[in-house]
Amino acid sequence: MRKIFGIILGLSLAGSSTFASGLICRAALVQEELSHGMKPEYTDRFLTDRNTNKVVEVTNQAAITNQGKRGFCHMYSLYAEMVREYKNRNNGQDPNISIFYWTYFHWLGRAISTAQNPTAGLDIPEGNWYENSFDIIKRVGVISNEAWARVGGKTDIQTPEKNVIELGQLKSIVAKAHIEKALVNLVLQPVIPKGKTRGDYFTAILDNPNLSQQLKSLVLRKERESKIGQTQLSTEQIQILKMISKGQLQDRLMNKEQIASLINNLNKDIAKSIETEFNLMYFGQRENPLGMDNSERIADARKLFPEVMQKTVSLTIDGTHKGPIRFAGQSGDHLFFTTPLDRMVGMIKEQIDSNNSVWIGYEHDGYYVDNKTGGMSIQGMSSKPSQTHVPQKQRNLVNLTYGGHAVQIVGYELNEHGQIIAFKIQNSWGEELGKKGYYRMDISYFRAYIMRITVRDEKGLFNQQTINAAKVFTQMQNRKGRLPQ
Repeated sequence: MRKIFGIILGLSLAGSSTFASGLICRAALVQEELSHGMKPEYTDRFLTDRNTNKVVEVTNQAAITNQGKRGFCHMYSLYAEMVREYKNRNNGQDPNISIFYWTYFHWLGRAISTAQNPTAGLDIPEGNWYENSFDIIKRVGVISNEAWARVGGKTDIQTPEKNVIELGQLKSIVAKAHIEKALVNLVLQPVIPKGKTRGDYFTAILDNPNLSQQLKSLVLRKERESKIGQTQLSTEQIQILKMISKGQLQDRLMNKEQIASLINNLNKDIAKSIETEFNLMYFGQRENPLGMDNSERIADARKLFPEVMQKTVSLTIDGTHKGPIRFAGQSGDHLFFTTPLDRMVGMIKEQIDSNNSVWIGYEHDGYYVDNKTGGMSIQGMSSKPSQTHVPQKQRNLVNLTYGGHAVQIVGYELNEHGQIIAFKIQNSWGEELGKKGYYRMDISYFRAYIMRITVRDEKGLFNQQTINAAKVFTQMQNRKGRLPQ
């Protein structure tokens, strides 16, 4: 029994999956990858000034940024588009807003959710999808670079080499939070093994020296924090944990609402400890100098960037080349659809022709990316037989992914027949990589690795009528197992 519960707690402190909740954003790995080299004939044809194909691209593009080794590609990509849209409305003037203000809230939120989940690992997933980035801006607004500097906000936080101590301390706080949450779950939400009694369960916990000591340490820590007003747990809640640590199963007297209240207060304590560490990392002090009231900054965001309030649409590739768009869900003012690949290509062209860039999330298979020239191609790469391309269908069968990345499509390239053969990508890895920060994603790479695109519904095309029609197609497919031709 002791071994079983030791294993339970051990498992609670390891393992996490970030891909399901957002892009992994392999910035830390991508920038260190060697360029494997394009075929000379491909480079000469498409990646030099000899390429005379027509390129249609959006105007007033933002300056190339560098996200460093933090996985904030989705934030940087959104930032680039918001800057571009502002410049289009204001004669090329830059809006002068701080991206570090956004990354503070994004990274803080991800850290809190990781710390509150005892089954997560110690590494905090930094990637996410564009709709989550929009939500952050709607919730906290914007701040100027000057205002960020006035409160002592750091601008080198994206380079963890300069923050090894802070990052190590953050992991230790996450680890402590995992232990606290796992302990509370063990004693307040017991899962009694079949054939064992409640008494057996708690005896196994209290007889385990490690678990027993950790529980007592938690009680002592909360008692100290209570004396100086640094815990949300009430005196009564701490006393209940203390009695349990002594073998007095006071939790029998707690109903579901009381248990939920204690766990909720513990989550608040965890959030506060994480926020304190982030404030030290970003501002060098325990409290956020900007305060808790974001109303003015939210008003500034709505004034400077009316696009933030527009409906956005994410379209995920459905694995087919033809067929109708299908409705996949809605979250607030963000719509989700699945779409065939060819329709996705057409939508991107329509957006670029309307002077709108397109956010994309894709699998980054670095072997087929040449960081020296910015070429992204399967056919164009000098690949070895042992490193041949694995088609998407086969990757899906074995759950093989290469890690996600988020960028902006700012243009498309046409061949002599008027066909789209490549997209121009604005990246966030600095001007040193690619062609001064830009990459050329040819259609073979796009078709192999695209995951989803996100666009603004400026023309109201994705209205209720479109949603209803897409729902009908989806229902018909579910009933018949196929789509109508």
